[in-house]
Amino acid sequence: MKKLLYILLFVPLALFGQEDDIITQLNQSFDAWNVSIDLSEGWNMFGYGCPNPIDVVDGLSNHTESIAIVKDNNGAVYMPEWDFNGIGDFTPGFGYQIKLTEAIEGFSLCDWYVNDIPEDNIVSLQVEVEELTLEIKCLTNPEIGDNCFGGIVFYVDETGEHGLIAAPEDVGGYEYGCYFTEIPGAEGVSIGTGFNNTLDIINNMCTPNGGDGITAAQATIDYISGAYDDWFLPSLDELEAMYLNIGETSALGNVGGFSDWWYWTSTERNFIQAESRSLSSFEEWHLIEWKYQPNTVRPIRAFGNWTLGCMDSLACNFNPNANMADGSCEYPEQGYDCDGNCVDELACNFNPNANMADGSCEYPEQGYDCDGNCVDELACNYGLNEQCQYPELGYDCDGNFVEYVLGMETEGGIVFYVDDTGEHGLVAALEDLEETYEWGCYGDFVSEAQYTPIGYGNQNTIEILNQNCQTLNSGSTAAQVTSDYENQGYSDWFLPSKFELVEMYNSIGNGGFNGNVANFTDQVYWSSSDDVGSQYSAWVVNFEDGFHYWGSGKDANLRVRPIRAFGNWTMGCMNETACNFNPEANMADGSCEYAQEGYDCEGNVSQFEGFIYIGAYEGNNYYLSQGMSVWEDANLLCNNNGGHLVTISNEGENTFVTNTLIDDQSENLTYENWELRCFIGLKKTDETWSWVNDETTTYSSWAPSTNEPSGDGNCTITNHDIYHPNYGENYFGYWNDQACDSGEAKFIMEIEID
Repeated sequence: MKKLLYILLFVPLALFGQEDDIITQLNQSFDAWNVSIDLSEGWNMFGYGCPNPIDVVDGLSNHTESIAIVKDNNGAVYMPEWDFNGIGDFTPGFGYQIKLTEAIEGFSLCDWYVNDIPEDNIVSLQVEVEELTLEIKCLTNPEIGDNCFGGIVFYVDETGEHGLIAAPEDVGGYEYGCYFTEIPGAEGVSIGTGFNNTLDIINNMCTPNGGDGITAAQATIDYISGAYDDWFLPSLDELEAMYLNIGETSALGNVGGFSDWWYWTSTERNFIQAESRSLSSFEEWHLIEWKYQPNTVRPIRAFGNWTLGCMDSLACNFNPNANMADGSCEYPEQGYDCDGNCVDELACNFNPNANMADGSCEYPEQGYDCDGNCVDELACNYGLNEQCQYPELGYDCDGNFVEYVLGMETEGGIVFYVDDTGEHGLVAALEDLEETYEWGCYGDFVSEAQYTPIGYGNQNTIEILNQNCQTLNSGSTAAQVTSDYENQGYSDWFLPSKFELVEMYNSIGNGGFNGNVANFTDQVYWSSSDDVGSQYSAWVVNFEDGFHYWGSGKDANLRVRPIRAFGNWTMGCMNETACNFNPEANMADGSCEYAQEGYDCEGNVSQFEGFIYIGAYEGNNYYLSQGMSVWEDANLLCNNNGGHLVTISNEGENTFVTNTLIDDQSENLTYENWELRCFIGLKKTDETWSWVNDETTTYSSWAPSTNEPSGDGNCTITNHDIYHPNYGENYFGYWNDQACDSGEAKFIMEIEID
C-alpha cells in the first residue's frame, strides 16, 4: 500500500476528484514501467522513466559486459571497464546515450522497481487498484448486486444517491415478539419504513413469547458486518425488493443466498400476527404469521443521502423530502388544523375566515342543531325547540311494545341476538363477572361441547358441567360460574358458544352499530366451544377487535360474560346422528341419545361393508371378513370400522372363533383350503406377544405338534387344517405364527360394546 500511496502522490493533483482518470493514470504507469526496447551495437539513446532514482552501476548491472560507455546531458560518463561512475544516479525523466560492444534485446530499467519485493510488486498494486475501483464504484455508481457497505445492494432509488443493503448472511431464527401486544407505528409497509418499524418494536420492549432470548428486530440491531452496526429489520416492501432483485427469481439469481424458509418483516399485522414471506417464491398464501413463530431474519441497512423525517402528508411536520420514516410525525387535535384554527364545518362557531387560533370550536349536543332544536328523527318530539325525548328501546312513542331490539335491556340483560321470527333471542348479562376464570378440563376433550353455532352454548355448558371439569388452580370453571350466576330473578344463564360470543361483539360490543353499549373490556373472553383439534385449548374472542381463535390454553384466566335465552325457543337434540334428533330444535339442550356402539337406533346389530355378522360373545359383536388381507391391512381395516382384530381371552372364546370358521366353510373342509385360516389380534413386539387392544395376555392356544410359535413371523393366524396328512388329527383351534406383511387370510373383527 505504501507504493500505491506514492503512486497517487506521483499522479498530478489535477486528476483528484476524477476517479476514472486516476485509475487510467495508474494503469498507464504500470504499462510504462513494463516497457522494454532492443538496443543495437554502437551508439543508442534511452530515457529513464522509473519513479525513483537508482545508482547507474546497479541499474545497468545486468548488461555491464556489453557496455563501453554511458553519457548524460552534462557530459558525465560511466565507464564499466574502468569501474568509473561519473553520472551517479539515473534521474527520472532524463535521457542518456549508451555505446554497446554488442546488441541487447529486451533492455529495461524498471524491473528492479516493479518486482523488487515479492509481496509488494506490480501484481499486488493491481489488486489494490481493483479494490480501489470497487470502492469508488460503490461511492459513485452502486448497482443492484454489488458488494458494498457491508453487504449486497438490493435497492437503489431513481436518483442513484441512496439505497438499501442486505446483510451477506441470515442471522438465525427468531420470534417477532410482542405476542398479544399491538405495536403503535410498526405497521409501515413501503420502502423507507423498515427503520421506523424496527425502532417502534425495540421501544415497545418486545420479548419472545416464552420470555427467553431476543426478538427478530433486536437481532438486526445487534448485528455487525464490515464495521457497520446500523442494521434493521426490513419492511414488507423492502423484503419484496430483496426477493425481486437478488432473490431466487431475480435476473442475477439468488445472489443473496436466501433459504427456502420464511423471513420476518418488521411490518406488524395485528396484536398476534406480523408479515412474513418466503424469498424463494414470495408465496402469497403465506401472508401472515403468528408472532411466536421462529422465522429466519436477514438484516438490512441504508446507504447514501437518505432524508429522515415524517412521511405522512396528514401530519403537521410532514417533510415532502423525507424518504425514510423516523417516527417523528405530529398531528393536530381533531377539528383543528396544524395552526390551531377551528376547521370543522360542523362546529357552531366555524369561521372560514379565521386566521388566528383560539381553540374555540363549539359543537351542538348530539341530536340538536346549533340553535338548540331537536333534530333527531328518532325522537318523539323531533323538530321542537326542546330537549329530545325518546321511547324506550323496543317501544314506540306511545309506550306500545314493538319488538325486541339489539341493545335493549330486558329479560335480565341486554339483547344481542333476535332470530328472523323476532320471537326468541339471547341476552347478555349487564356486566362481566368480577373475576377471570379458567375454562377447565386442561388436557381433556369435552366431545359434546365442541359445537360453535348460535344455539349451542347451553348444551356446551351442560356437557362441561357433566364432565366435572376441573381447573389447575382449584377454582371454578367459566362454565360453572355462569351456571351459578343469578340476576333480576333469572338463574338459567350459560357460557356462550363461539358464534354466540362473536354475535355479542358484532351487536353490542365494539363491532356493533351503536358501539360498546354492553361495556365489554378490550380483553379476551371465553366461549363454551371446545377445540376439536387440541385438548389443551378452547375458542375465545378478543373484544378489542372481534378476532376469534382457539389459541388460548384452557388454563388461561380470561373474562366471562354469562348469557341466557328468551322467547319461544325449541329445545331439543340438534345432532343429526343422534337417535332423537329434532329437526325443529333451535337450541341444543344436551338431550341427544345415541345408539349403543355396534347397534343402530332400533337395536339392530350394525353392519359393515365387507363383513358378515357372525354373533356375539360375552357382550361383544363379531364379524367375519368376506375377503382376505395380510395381517397389517386386516388390523387397519378393523380399526377404521371402530373395532380391532379379535382378541381371545379364554378357551370358550377360542372355541367360538373355531366353530365360526367351520360353519363358514362347512363344504370346503380340506387340507388344501387355505381360506380356513383366520388372523387374530396377537402380535409380537420386542420379543413379547400382546393383544392389539392391550388386553392382558393370559390365554394362548399355540399348535403343539409343530412347536408353535416356530419363529415364522410376529403375527398370529389360526390353524387351517381340519386334518393334516402328516399328523392325522384335527388342528382347528390351534395357532401358528406368521409374517405380518405376507400371506393373505380371512380375519375376525371384534366390536367391543361398552
